[in-house]
Amino acid sequence: MADLSPAILDRTLFHSTNSYFVPNVQTTGISCRTNLPPNTAFRGFGTPQAAFVMEAAIFKAASRLGVEPWIIQKKNLLREGDQFHYGMKVENSQARRCWEKIERIYRKEALYRNIRDFNLKNQSRKKGLATIPTCFGVSFDRAIFMNQGYALVHIYNDGSIGMSTGAVEMGQGRQHENPSGSGSHFLDFACPNQNRERRYHPHRQHLPHRFEF
Repeated sequence: MADLSPAILDRTLFHSTNSYFVPNVQTTGISCRTNLPPNTAFRGFGTPQAAFVMEAAIFKAASRLGVEPWIIQKKNLLREGDQFHYGMKVENSQARRCWEKIERIYRKEALYRNIRDFNLKNQSRKKGLATIPTCFGVSFDRAIFMNQGYALVHIYNDGSIGMSTGAVEMGQGRQHENPSGSGSHFLDFACPNQNRERRYHPHRQHLPHRFEF
């Protein structure tokens, strides 16, 4: 096929369990040509489709059991040593730490109670709250060259850094994330003035071969 549907389908199957451990998994995907143009390639590139299916199943199970969805979500989050359905073991899992931090900061149980009370008292207006974790697993299995990235980083004598990438800013905050990420990796051990950053705009003259996912 002359579109990206097969590659997106691969990523969807790899991410079909999202951030949860599911001991028994069998996934099947088929790409079909229709009379309509493909609309499969968007931000996430297969992961949102898989997460939607998994979260929908969790919400349906929660409704059937009469419990809040977040109870099932938290209980099944990935742990250290869990194995994905494609064989890779989980290392350095931060899923539960992030979840518990969100519970502590935003007081999720209280929020759920307030929303439940509001919905019981109001017939025409309703509120909702959802927390959806995201797991980035296998990127591209057919085009290995697309799994690489480049960055030109300059560390100056005054402790500041300058970084240039070929990343495209399309609303995901890449211009902020790049300097922050470089600072955490380089400045901690190389530069005393960690608050100084020199932000370079993406330029193909610096990095001619750059793929940003």
